[in-house]
Amino acid sequence: MINLQLFTEQLETLNQTYQLHVIRIDCPTLNPLLWLDQQSDAHKRFFASRDGRFQTAAIGVSLSIPIDASKPDSLAFSAQRIDPKSTGFIQLPFDTTHHHESSGSDQQAKLVFPRLQYSERTHGAEWKLYLTEHELNDAMKTIQSILDPIVWTGSKQETNSIEINQTSVSPNYDQWCQMVNNAQHDIQDNHLEKVVLARELTLHCKHTVRPCQLLSAAINTKGPLYYGLVQDHTDDAFIFQSPERLVQINQSTVSTEALAGSIKRGEVKESDLKHESSLLRSSKNRWEHSLVLKHIESILAHHCSSVQSSTDRHILKLPYIQHIFQPVQAQLKNNTQWATLLDRLHPTPAVCGFDQKTAQQFIKTHEPFARGLYAGAFGIVEDQHVDLAVTIRAARVSDHTLYIYSGAGIVADSDADEEWQELNTKSLAFKQCIPDLKSLVQCL
Repeated sequence: MINLQLFTEQLETLNQTYQLHVIRIDCPTLNPLLWLDQQSDAHKRFFASRDGRFQTAAIGVSLSIPIDASKPDSLAFSAQRIDPKSTGFIQLPFDTTHHHESSGSDQQAKLVFPRLQYSERTHGAEWKLYLTEHELNDAMKTIQSILDPIVWTGSKQETNSIEINQTSVSPNYDQWCQMVNNAQHDIQDNHLEKVVLARELTLHCKHTVRPCQLLSAAINTKGPLYYGLVQDHTDDAFIFQSPERLVQINQSTVSTEALAGSIKRGEVKESDLKHESSLLRSSKNRWEHSLVLKHIESILAHHCSSVQSSTDRHILKLPYIQHIFQPVQAQLKNNTQWATLLDRLHPTPAVCGFDQKTAQQFIKTHEPFARGLYAGAFGIVEDQHVDLAVTIRAARVSDHTLYIYSGAGIVADSDADEEWQELNTKSLAFKQCIPDLKSLVQCL
């Protein structure tokens, strides 16, 4: 499938001053998640852009660089010594205060470059193979060791339907109501304006859940969505299908958005439009959305010029839910590193609350599980291009167990039961892949 000679022929053309080298060869298109599913490597990553024009699947880790926004210059220096043809993966957990290996791989903010990577754009596809500067001395042997384990049958493996044996939810309904009550007490005491609280729905399944196959089934659903997979352990993976962009940077042009305020879809067009109208009239949802927008505009004003947001609120419709949506654009200042901008934007009030530090502390104190990569960010960085999704509508796959995450914004006039129903609606992101999910969620 992959010709060793095509890679080795390019060794003499590599720039010897780089810390990380990339060898590229054009190739026919393939199903990247099917290919990824068949590989035995413990490290797997997948990312597909929201506009559908780019997707990439990769295995292995050739280089991992911690992202510490307090030291953006060190990251910039590292990037200067990396082949500009490379495509790295940025991953930010919800809580980026963990910078040490002991905190676990899903709690670290880092920039990861793979070993072998398939990338597909509208104009074609290519393989990229990565070599560190120390591996150039025996490059042939290294390339052979990377390619030898690769498996490609070209045929889809049999997919087990996801049959659920047992379920649990954390927090449960009573605990949720108490959490909302605690949050509203803090809001009334002026400690908070908003906090986003989350729920973990645990599904114990009859068969092992294959994350690549689960995500592939999700991609077949309609909607303007980012898709992603992060796996650093054989039996543990994080997947998402998110409507929300954290930030996209093309050269110096910054694109982001306020996505907050939600309501379910209607069964027919008439009821769907009725729900849409109700969402736009809701003072609670409008205020929640404006809080997110003002925060984003404030951050961009410090690090960018020409900040412009859409004057109208738009409605983003997904198969099961609709959101208030407002795009924002700006120009990045010359002295601002993208890592600094990410640190200031993340996590936004749409997934955390306001003010940010107080909301994060409330979440850490009251939520009964660690979010990890849920409500974090994941995406790619290339030469003068960054594209990052907010990792919502997400699940963690661990052998036979599937953890589905959903969140809801709590403000002064929130109703705990209505917010619980919103969690149920957001949990349906994977309903196309799990036949019993809708009926199960209705019983929560």
